[in-house]
Amino acid sequence: MDKLWLRSFCRNFCGRLCWAYLLCNVALAPVHATQQIHVVTAAWSGFTNEDLSGSYFDYLRLVLPPEQYSLQVEFSNFGRAIAAIEKQQADLTFGLTPKDAPKALRANLPYDSDRVIAIYLPEVQGITSLKNMSVQSLNGFRLAWDLAYNYGEAIGLSSDGYQVASPEQGVSLVINHRIDIYLAELGDLRSDKVQAVLKKTAVRQEEIHQIPVFVGFANNAKGQALKKLWDERLLELKNNGQLAEFYQSHPQMRVAEDLIKP
Repeated sequence: MDKLWLRSFCRNFCGRLCWAYLLCNVALAPVHATQQIHVVTAAWSGFTNEDLSGSYFDYLRLVLPPEQYSLQVEFSNFGRAIAAIEKQQADLTFGLTPKDAPKALRANLPYDSDRVIAIYLPEVQGITSLKNMSVQSLNGFRLAWDLAYNYGEAIGLSSDGYQVASPEQGVSLVINHRIDIYLAELGDLRSDKVQAVLKKTAVRQEEIHQIPVFVGFANNAKGQALKKLWDERLLELKNNGQLAEFYQSHPQMRVAEDLIKP
């Protein structure tokens, strides 16, 4: 009798212990495992803010939902961001022109355009506007643009430009007659430091070109899979109208209408 009772007790106790173990593991396990994406990018005010707000991060979360993908974001300058992607030290970056990072992959569709602004002194150059001049005519000027921005090749110029460390340096070189024209992205001219330099003299700011920019991926197995997923997801967002809605709520980002409308 005692042996039967003992066997019954052991069966019940062990059964309950197994159930408790299984329930504990289910409770501790994540409901959905997320894939980590290592993003390296420059900090562009309003687009890639260091608190992970901004239009580009909004776009990234639209394409890669946070419940499925977690972001590990590293901020650097643009040149190092390109190098990290080409060396496969990061998964994703922003702002690649068609001429940047030949060793990396790019999304099929651009997500924004760099609005290239020419900064110059009209009275020094003897011109009133660059709008009536061809892009190739810029080859006759002493040009400069930011380090790693590669605007000369992206626009299609044959002349080399002087690469500056910051927008305020580029504007100062124009003011001091060291160069003729500084080519800058519109967003880079909005900082207080640059505006303070611009107010010192009557320089002209004139938009002369727009360059499509792309999300870039490392050219490895993970990057290839991520690019494939990205391109498929964008097509889905375009077809269901979410992509057009996103651009309506983010007017500071510009792409051709036929790329976003269903």
